[in-house]
Amino acid sequence: MEKDFLEIAKRNIEILQNTDSTEQDVKRLVVEPVMLWSGIDIYDPNVLREEFTIKQIKSPTKADYAILSNGTPKIAIEAKNINEALDNNLKQLIDYCNYGNIKFGLITNGKEWWFVDETWKESADRVFLRIKLGLEYTELIKLMNPLFLDILEDFAVEYKQIQNMVTMRIFSRSMLEEKLCEQTIREIKDREKKRSELKSPELLLSPAKNSEFVNLSKVLEFVFNKYVTHLSPPQNMILKNQSIKIKSWKEILLNIIKSFDFDKINIPLKITPRSKYYLITLKKEAPDKCYSEVKFNDQILYVYTTLNTNYIIKAIDTVKRSTNLPDDYIKFPGDWFEKIKKELEGKK
Repeated sequence: MEKDFLEIAKRNIEILQNTDSTEQDVKRLVVEPVMLWSGIDIYDPNVLREEFTIKQIKSPTKADYAILSNGTPKIAIEAKNINEALDNNLKQLIDYCNYGNIKFGLITNGKEWWFVDETWKESADRVFLRIKLGLEYTELIKLMNPLFLDILEDFAVEYKQIQNMVTMRIFSRSMLEEKLCEQTIREIKDREKKRSELKSPELLLSPAKNSEFVNLSKVLEFVFNKYVTHLSPPQNMILKNQSIKIKSWKEILLNIIKSFDFDKINIPLKITPRSKYYLITLKKEAPDKCYSEVKFNDQILYVYTTLNTNYIIKAIDTVKRSTNLPDDYIKFPGDWFEKIKKELEGKK
């Protein structure tokens, strides 16, 4: 019988609250079971490292955990004892992220789980998500899984936009935050379902049999005028007649750029003339964590990818128009397109 790691963690919290407990107890009896429930393979060193070294100015220190993706730390995690207040230790976590060049951080005492975005300088504590284990929106803790990193990035961007809207008194915070949380949980569950349905990794690399493909123009024509905060990307795409496995809209954008010859790319390039930063540039204008690098021999392009789904799709359209791509250069699975059409039309 498969273990219910979430229930194990909740049970252990009850025990630790009524006994003498240590930070190590919280890590072993709560944090690691929650990681397993989130789908993280805690025994894979390519995904999780414990006591991760952070080089600081005076002397190195260690974060309790680091979540890795492609060998790069993406989330620093700090665990505290069961009844320890998290706000007293936020500066420590933010320092880990800052010195370790890690955009996201997560601090927890087992009961509460707070996500921070180190690049959010406008916020004093950098916290954009607070979850109490076992209560509403517990599923969002799964955002620490590196498989959901693009969803986490979208959530952080959307949350900041919500704060701006609230500041300008456009919408109420509770209504927008509730909608964002519910949409994000649906996207997490949808991706989990897709992964569970796959019988082999090869299915991600090739289109389904008898599935028609639609070109990028047709997809953009449908979604371009809609404000899409969360839209699950297809699992594969056809780029220059080759099938490519993908996990996020950001990957789609970067793969398109990588497919060009360097001299065919318009540099610098903005999504719109009023955009604050260039989408593609040879020189960074914003913090390092806002960019993805694309290498062309000895030349590096910086692509601004700290964008929500709506703007990533607009960025793809900008690149397409600036390079005059033929319609059959990029194609998506037809069954995926029919599914998103139903989803978006159902939101009217």
